[in-house]
Amino acid sequence: MSKRNASQCRKGIELADYAESHGAIVERQTGSHRILRLPNGEHEVIPVHRHELGRGLRCKIIKHLLAAGITVLSIALVIGMML
Repeated sequence: MSKRNASQCRKGIELADYAESHGAIVERQTGSHRILRLPNGEHEVIPVHRHELGRGLRCKIIKHLLAAGITVLSIALVIGMML
């Protein structure tokens, strides 16, 4: 199932799939971690475990995707995550 924005992604696999559909490229998967190359050339490692990601880790990954040029969420959600 495709998510409309990254804030709806609770699991790492959902977040990785969302990033892939918006311009990131999977370089490899090592164990339960997927390594993505972002549009700006940087790498992001996303754990693809069965369980939901913690709030802090999810926010960190989303902020990194946003900085790399992947449109992930609206301004209202960014402000809400920072509070």
